[in-house]
Amino acid sequence: MTMKCKKTLRGMTLIEMIIAIVLMGIAMVMFSTALIPQIKDASTSHYQSRAIALGHSMMSQILARNFDHYYDDNGGMLRCGESGADACSPLGRDGETSPSAFNDVDDYIGCWYTENTQNSCPSGIEKYQLSDVVGNGADSSYINFRVEVAVETTELEGSVPKMKQVKLDVFAGSALAISLVGYRGNY
Repeated sequence: MTMKCKKTLRGMTLIEMIIAIVLMGIAMVMFSTALIPQIKDASTSHYQSRAIALGHSMMSQILARNFDHYYDDNGGMLRCGESGADACSPLGRDGETSPSAFNDVDDYIGCWYTENTQNSCPSGIEKYQLSDVVGNGADSSYINFRVEVAVETTELEGSVPKMKQVKLDVFAGSALAISLVGYRGNY
């Protein structure tokens, strides 16, 4: 008679399981720390391109306006501030209430915000909704974006301002800021 030996199958012990779990945990930590910076950096280029597109859109709208409220946009011979013409108006809005009524570049001065960035506008600066300039989809298309517009008169020739410098600071999120500068001449 022959005897058959029974093979016994043995599983992992508790200590072997704990060691395996610890090694897998260490491997996951190393993998995630190597992957997370790339994920964060991948969104930066997307925010940059959207911020630049928003800045160009606003700058185009602003520079399409006249130099000054009293500017003769019919191709007249006189610039504001010259003899025989009205004096140039002070910087800021001249009674216009909406971007569709804006007639000169300095009407845009202020902080243009979306719903969730209103509180990040600096104090002491006028606040306006970005959707008034870009359209009703601004709150969903430009989440965490805001634009600060500043206008300065440059190089005075006598009492006649020659140029207005328009500076846009586009903020996308908390870390990304892009500045654009354009000039509108008093021709």
